[in-house]
Amino acid sequence: GGLRLSDFLRECREGSATSSSPPYLFDATFEMGCPELLDKYSEPPQFSGVDVFFRSMAPEDRPDHRWLLLGPAGSGSAFHVDPIGSAWNGVMH
Repeated sequence: GGLRLSDFLRECREGSATSSSPPYLFDATFEMGCPELLDKYSEPPQFSGVDVFFRSMAPEDRPDHRWLLLGPAGSGSAFHVDPIGSAWNGVMH
């Protein structure tokens, strides 16, 4: 099984201060489970053509192009080359 949200949140509160690699959630399909989040989502003007490109594709042909990442301070992935292409991240506190 997976990690329950309550366990993840407890780990974020209690474990992130002592962990060198705190956990984070990565969801490429958040708009399916929580479509109202799309009302809060917008891309920076420098990337506005990307969403237009994806909207021109049939939904079943679109690669993942939006992600929701959630984690405490210090969480994240190691520096890497993304297999899909380039991405931008927004940080909220």
